[in-house]
Amino acid sequence: MPTRACLAVSGLLAAGAASAGWHGEHTASRLDFVARFMGDAVPGRFTDFDVALSGEAAAGAQLVVSVRTAGAVFDSAEVTAAVRDAAWFDVAQFPEARYEAALEARGGGRFLAHGTLALKGVQRALEIPITWREQADGAHLVGEFAVERGWFGIGTGSFEATDEVAAEVRVSFDVRLRRDE
Repeated sequence: MPTRACLAVSGLLAAGAASAGWHGEHTASRLDFVARFMGDAVPGRFTDFDVALSGEAAAGAQLVVSVRTAGAVFDSAEVTAAVRDAAWFDVAQFPEARYEAALEARGGGRFLAHGTLALKGVQRALEIPITWREQADGAHLVGEFAVERGWFGIGTGSFEATDEVAAEVRVSFDVRLRRDE
């Protein structure tokens, strides 16, 4: 039995080494979004998130993004506090959003991530165009996409209607990555 356990652990370690890839550098990265209230842009950002890419930036590579919803920040402290409530992100019950995807190569450092976004207890398929820029000291994942807040029950009750708070939320990112050691 000890021999089997050692083989199993060795296999897991070898698999982990083979799948080494990239991890996001939080302090050098941005995950921004823009909602609209009464037609005016209301920009915000997530301050607490992790990004990991398995293996090389190539077709089939796995991308995982974890976002702590309590890290949503706006210029207004009042709005920042409000989005933590149950009508919006409900951070007490749903502290994390997660996107898991496989990359499809499009050429010239461009990829399409085919994945699932899990947010506020709802999972939804989502394709995100991504540009990969590798440099000597790391790489950047850059992109932009849109989601409908209603897909995930963001803005319920009196905020469910889209006449004041628009349905679409634009998300942009520039994530600096380092190779796993």
